[in-house]
Amino acid sequence: MKSSTVRTKSFVTGEEKQSVDKIPLLALDLKSSNQDLHLPALKTLLNIIEEDHESLQIFYEQDMPANLKKFLMPENDDEKFVVSTTILHIAGALDKVVDVVLRSHTAIEPLVQIIHSSNENRSRAASKTLEELIEDDDAIRMALLSTGFIETVVHSLSVVVQEQVEQQEQQQQEQQQQQQEQQQQLQQQQQLQYPPAQAATPDHVKFRLLSIILTLIHASDNDEMYPMGTLIPILEQLVTNSAPKKIKKKAVDILEQLKSKKITAATLSEREKVSRIRELEEISQRQEEEIRNKDAEIQQLREENEKLKPKPGDLYIACINPDPSDIYYQPEANGQKRICKQADRYNTVSLTQVLEGGIYSVEAVFFNTHNGHAVVGIVRDSAQIPASVYPWEVNNKHNMSAYAGSAWPGGNVYNKGNATGGNSGFGDNQVIRAEYNSDEHTLIFFVDDVQQPIYIAGIGEKVRFVICMHYANQYCIIRSLKRLVAPTAGHVANEKALQW
Repeated sequence: MKSSTVRTKSFVTGEEKQSVDKIPLLALDLKSSNQDLHLPALKTLLNIIEEDHESLQIFYEQDMPANLKKFLMPENDDEKFVVSTTILHIAGALDKVVDVVLRSHTAIEPLVQIIHSSNENRSRAASKTLEELIEDDDAIRMALLSTGFIETVVHSLSVVVQEQVEQQEQQQQEQQQQQQEQQQQLQQQQQLQYPPAQAATPDHVKFRLLSIILTLIHASDNDEMYPMGTLIPILEQLVTNSAPKKIKKKAVDILEQLKSKKITAATLSEREKVSRIRELEEISQRQEEEIRNKDAEIQQLREENEKLKPKPGDLYIACINPDPSDIYYQPEANGQKRICKQADRYNTVSLTQVLEGGIYSVEAVFFNTHNGHAVVGIVRDSAQIPASVYPWEVNNKHNMSAYAGSAWPGGNVYNKGNATGGNSGFGDNQVIRAEYNSDEHTLIFFVDDVQQPIYIAGIGEKVRFVICMHYANQYCIIRSLKRLVAPTAGHVANEKALQW
């Protein structure tokens, strides 16, 4: 089952863009295969979370962290990554974790990101802020010592040292090759200067990280500083390698401070072994989890592809738009179609599928109905539905029959303009199904799979399914349009036929 009409704008419009009630709709947009819907949905969700802290409840009810997962991969260097990580950062901060060290880490994390910026002024500003926080707040200091900042520094400095070592090894290999060549070539080549390797971590970032470490040492007690021992090997390599002078000086200062406080790499060897074992176990677990997640994603994609394939009996969903200034369409997953309204006025939309020679079923779900202003029914195939009408309107009542929602008390079915009660009313989020049987000449209605007693009989001509809505921002999702092998309707208590 397929749909060919692409929605050009979001159904979330105007002031309601910031409404908490829109979070379930945003979840649908984020799950959609239409990538153009993702960024607007993320930005709207960010605004809602920022402006209404009570929205967290429905945020988690809609499983938003899982919906954001596909945007959180570090290789996604785009605005979706920025907005989705910001949303989770705000949600985490709003959860008010009791542990003060973990809450402090929430403040530290963005500053560490900025310190690693290629913009030197931004890096300097973030570094200055973090150093002042270290001096002013013990929780910030403890968070830096215990939640991975030291490991981040080791990582950022190790990349550079490794590149320098590789550069030196490369130069040694090239020199050995040169010695095997002729003396004249050797003399010429010895005059060449090898350019330094491009460091993954800019010098200003290394300098700022070392400055923060030095501030952290000055602000900490000796018994708090044992994690600093992991820095000693990398600092010693910085001192002996071709690092810039100011970075070497910082490294020397830190080594002297650690030595004066009797912090050495050797004193931490057992601790480091245990830590390294745990780290390797965690890496292994993460890799296994990534493999499982990839396998699950592949399986999910296969299942989604199977769902997208037309099933026996599925029919193409297409509509006739009587009023383009009010009605627009948006394709949904699995070939479903969303019919959306922009204005407060009645409009009746018909499907293009002609119902003849068989049994047909349509399923529809309505949203934002304002207490059940929603209608499902049929129209003569020969009739053209004008704009701004409802099925029992005086000039069209002989062309259409329809089942109306709860806004019309009594579960009314309208036929030839006359209302007959007896069916259940319906409103938002309920599955309304109409089943047309051309052999029995009947149209029977269901609400959430419960057959209703009032139905239409004596339909001896070609017809088409219709839906009708009234309010702006109201919409209907056509979940399925099928040709059935056999009828699903039977007989129910108090059933009554209205002659077409």
